[in-house]
Amino acid sequence: MGQNFMLGKRIRQFDESSADELLNEINTTPLVDVMLVLLIIFLITIPVFNSSVNVNLPRENNKLRNVYVESIVVSASRSGEVFIGDRKFDINSDNTFNNYIKELASLNPQPEIHIQADKEILFQNLGKLMKLLQNYGIKRIAFLTEPTSDS
Repeated sequence: MGQNFMLGKRIRQFDESSADELLNEINTTPLVDVMLVLLIIFLITIPVFNSSVNVNLPRENNKLRNVYVESIVVSASRSGEVFIGDRKFDINSDNTFNNYIKELASLNPQPEIHIQADKEILFQNLGKLMKLLQNYGIKRIAFLTEPTSDS
């Protein structure tokens, strides 16, 4: 019942009993090819993921809040006189200016102080004003200037 096939010099005989045997050899070439392709893909993509900076981002509840901080303009004249609005203050002897700055420093959020000083003000007078503001805890101080006309 078996058939003879000539394979090289060997004669192999196939019958029904040999058809039920399992093939013990597995062709691993396609498996190795797939694994090498996957290895190359991972080697290319890993540096992209590692180049980012590890940052611990803060968490914030979504609630409305006032982002616009009030600003107060303090004007300083050439002679060293200090004005808030139309009101004149003497920073050398007037305690009302000191009390006003104390109140501003205690506000939450603290207003930003914009100093509008004359360009020919003495540095000594401007220094007194800035020292006074910093001593009472004003954290945000800015200078106002005129825009230049570039032609």
